[in-house]
Amino acid sequence: MIEGPEKKEPENTKTSTSKKIVSKDAGDVSGKETPSKKLTVGYLDVVVIALIAAFIAVTAYDKFFASKVVVVDLAGFVKEQTELLSQGKIGKEEITARLGQFQDFIKKQPQNQTVIIKDIVLANGREISFSPGTAVKRVGSE
Repeated sequence: MIEGPEKKEPENTKTSTSKKIVSKDAGDVSGKETPSKKLTVGYLDVVVIALIAAFIAVTAYDKFFASKVVVVDLAGFVKEQTELLSQGKIGKEEITARLGQFQDFIKKQPQNQTVIIKDIVLANGREISFSPGTAVKRVGSE
């Protein structure tokens, strides 16, 4: 096959593949691209976000993971219960139930709390108190 000379289109009739960028501003019809407003984060924003994240992390660690020592007055509880038993205000069944409630109270403490008897701690122990309250079913009179 014999091919003839290539036909060239005149330069002025070529179709342009470049697109004209039109600004979104209503008044600008020049076709020039205007820089769009981008969200910029300054140093102050970064510092504030970092402080908030650090505060949340430290608070969560303290509440859920840090070990804490709490103190319970076992001797005072036993002394109070024996006085009530000797006065006849409670019976043997009720004192057994109250001791069971006390044991359940100690077991229900969060895993990050270590419970120690008050007689052993010298200072700075946060004391938790237990009172049998009305949850105990009174045996006998009601």
